[in-house]
Amino acid sequence: MDTGSEISSEIQAGFYTPGRTGGLWDTWACYHEGKYYLFYVAGPPGKNDPRIPPGYLKEWNSFELATSDDGVHWKQYGTVARCRKNTSMGSGHIWKSPDFARDRTWIMNYSEFFGEGEDYWSHVKHFHGQDIIFLTSTDLLHWTKVDDAFRFGADGRWYKEKGRWDSMDVLPRPDGSLYAYFTAEPVPETLNYKACCAVGFAQSKDGLKWEALPPLPGETHGELGGIETIGTRYYMTIGAGEIFVADKPEGPFLRQKKNPNMLGDSAAYYSRFFHTAPGGPLVHSFYMQGVSYSTPFKAVDVDAEGILRLTWWKGNDKLKEREVPAPFAAESSGSRFVRFLQPTLHLDAAWVVEASLALPEDNTPTGFYLDSGDGAGQVVLFTRQGTTFGSVALDGSGRSDGALLTRDLDWGPQVKVRLLMKKDIIEIYVNDYLMNSKRMKCNGRIGVVGKADPAAVRDIKVWTEKR
Repeated sequence: MDTGSEISSEIQAGFYTPGRTGGLWDTWACYHEGKYYLFYVAGPPGKNDPRIPPGYLKEWNSFELATSDDGVHWKQYGTVARCRKNTSMGSGHIWKSPDFARDRTWIMNYSEFFGEGEDYWSHVKHFHGQDIIFLTSTDLLHWTKVDDAFRFGADGRWYKEKGRWDSMDVLPRPDGSLYAYFTAEPVPETLNYKACCAVGFAQSKDGLKWEALPPLPGETHGELGGIETIGTRYYMTIGAGEIFVADKPEGPFLRQKKNPNMLGDSAAYYSRFFHTAPGGPLVHSFYMQGVSYSTPFKAVDVDAEGILRLTWWKGNDKLKEREVPAPFAAESSGSRFVRFLQPTLHLDAAWVVEASLALPEDNTPTGFYLDSGDGAGQVVLFTRQGTTFGSVALDGSGRSDGALLTRDLDWGPQVKVRLLMKKDIIEIYVNDYLMNSKRMKCNGRIGVVGKADPAAVRDIKVWTEKR
């Protein structure tokens, strides 16, 4: 496809969303020969349409691409694939041909959502199933749809023929062939075991011609995000960040016993593994509940018990391009609850705020205040048990802390914390572990909560991107 007219010179740091070509939904990534490639489902935003929830697209009708030299600073490349008329486009992923050393071919999949209608929301009530279709490329920029003979449809022996058949991710096998995992709808009546709900299973020798296999045993429930081998175990992500683990690629996939959701109480959705990332797999998602953005990449930590958690990716330190002095402002707010920092953060850019915290043994609030004006704001509070994200008046009254996120870790009395902020998004880290990923309402003024002990929050450093 000719994408030249869509290539953008604008650089977006950390959080990426496309420009005039439409919105963003599911994402997947690839790294090759020094460059990062971020693919995503795209289409026109669904603004002012009563059928469409805030932040959703009116139509999923194409795949688009953004590229980066460092995995942090992105620019839009443009459209690389479109679905046929009267269909909608389901999510995809990317992998190498099993004969990549010879043919240098990448394979990407998408699905066609059948049902007559002018857009996705009209298709829903006429849903007639999905097929998975494949694209190939040798340069990751220009993609060619393969012959329809390779179209992969639902296998009625074990799956609903007019059910979901979408969003394929693959794992290589020792013999060079591939396993595929994807969103599908098993038919329980055909099985004598409990199957993973909404997950399909298949195999292929060449990455293009696929054979459906019986559904995997397990306890998943929801859309499949992705699959990754880490050590000797197999980690599957479902929906809004739930984690399921197996000792074999054929399952059973059981819920992770600790930290069962890598995102938790979050505005981000659909965690997926970035398989070819330099240095090992990363994870990425996208933000809902407003203008959609791809999230910054997260590193993966698996402890001695085999528990997976997300952590700050060191590559994101490239957001810390310019340090900004951050002394406390004069006591002019009239609040005994908050000490404001002097700089106002212009949130069109990405900001990183780091500090060391002494966590009290009691429930004395300690953390950061995000001013939203009119005498109110939001609070990021840290305790020895975990973090909360809530709301409060400027004078400390009417506080609502929100859900407690623990990550099943014991923090102890001293921690290092990090806030990553841009637009209306905030990500919160403790000792490099991802805690909250939230939408916020902040006018750029932030302060420290913990006035009862001024030393509770110290060594505050603030950085932003160069602009």
